Amino acid sequence: NPTATAQRIWQRIQGIPLGEPFTSAEFLECGSRASVDQTLSRLIKSGAIERVARGVFVKPETNRFVGKVMPEQIEERRVGKECRS
Repeated sequence: NPTATAQRIWQRIQGIPLGEPFTSAEFLECGSRASVDQTLSRLIKSGAIERVARGVFVKPETNRFVGKVMPEQIEERRVGKECRS
């Protein structure tokens, strides 16, 4: 039975387009840092999201020929720069 924090995070993630990176900081209003990190960790283990870099995640697109398709490295660098700004 997922917690209220986990449910809120999952609902927000479902609204993010496939392949679009997002950060853990976007979910801090849903609960404590520990509960957000735990929820994201569980979603990674379940395969619902992938970790792209520290604190950056993505819902991977799935291609029927090649499987999971991750965002371009250029996109990853752009997100990293935004996080450091």
